[in-house]
Amino acid sequence: MTDLDKILQELEHIKKHMPNGELKRIEKIVNEMKDDMRDMKKTLLDPNDGVIVQTNKNTEWREERQKKIDMYDSKVVELDKITEWKDTVTKVLWVGFTSIIAIIGKMIADSFK
Repeated sequence: MTDLDKILQELEHIKKHMPNGELKRIEKIVNEMKDDMRDMKKTLLDPNDGVIVQTNKNTEWREERQKKIDMYDSKVVELDKITEWKDTVTKVLWVGFTSIIAIIGKMIADSFK
């Protein structure tokens, strides 16, 4: 006796010994489970917005971000250096302009003597 024959024999036994209402209830439960499984499968495998697609997009974004992180760090360091240079140049220009104004003021004061 093969496995298929055993299964068929068990099904016949169930049909004979179970009341018809209980079989319908079991069938209803199985159909509900099929619907639930179909919904879960759609939620997981939907090509537009399924869980797997969202996870793959997130993974791609993180990998791309990781590749660019060195570039971002170097740009931040470069910006800090430029800001520091600008501050230094501003201070030097203030000292230079103040000196020029002082020299011009001295020249004007000497011309009135």
